[in-house]
Amino acid sequence: MNREIEEKNTKLINDYLKSKVAKNTIDSYGTILRSLSNFVDKDLMEVEIADISDFFKSIETQAFSTFNLKLICVRDFFNYYMDEDKYDKKNPTRRVKSKPSNKKAKTRALTLDECKALTKLIKNKIKKAKDES
Repeated sequence: MNREIEEKNTKLINDYLKSKVAKNTIDSYGTILRSLSNFVDKDLMEVEIADISDFFKSIETQAFSTFNLKLICVRDFFNYYMDEDKYDKKNPTRRVKSKPSNKKAKTRALTLDECKALTKLIKNKIKKAKDES
């Protein structure tokens, strides 16, 4: 990336980060946006849907939470500059879908037999506690 574009992107990123308050957000968003800048190797205000698509394809093997954080960050970056009237296209992240969690639900309803067994166990525990006191 040429020096002029790198400096412009750094300024865009730093100006955007001033809109954030939490140090962790500033740090993580800064890292994400610098990696995007290095990946696309062009002025961030010239980024197209294809550039964003390629960037997210390059990180699709990352954990869903990491991928989604990066998507939120990049989407917010372009929304910020659209609101500032500095990015005059549609948000290039609009076609990128967040990754669903791959965690399965850890809860389930008890069957009728399990409910009966649990009720019996509780009644026995209560009876035993009364007998001991």
